[in-house]
Formats: sequence, C-alpha cells, structure tokens
Amino acid sequence: MIKMAPTFTYRFIEDYKINIVSYSSNKCALEIEIVNFEMVEFKTYKDKE
Repeated sequence: MIKMAPTFTYRFIEDYKINIVSYSSNKCALEIEIVNFEMVEFKTYKDKE
C-alpha cells in the first residue's frame, strides 16, 4: 500500500477552524468546520506549497 497524505488547499473567506482528529500511515481523519469557503484544489502532500 502506498502511504500518502492527501491535503486540501482552501481559499478562506471568513472564519475557519480545522482540527486534525487522527493521523497514521493507514488513515487520516479530519474534522473541519469552515464558514464560507471555496475549495481551490486537491493536492498530495508532496505537491503542497
């Protein structure tokens, strides 16, 4: 299995809060609370700026 850490890039317009619930080589769970946002793009971790 390829171990990869996907990440999202957002353009935040107003308040936001992101909580990393759990992360391991097998899973990555995110609890995200965002107000008024647009998803800009999806990248793998290695491509994150």
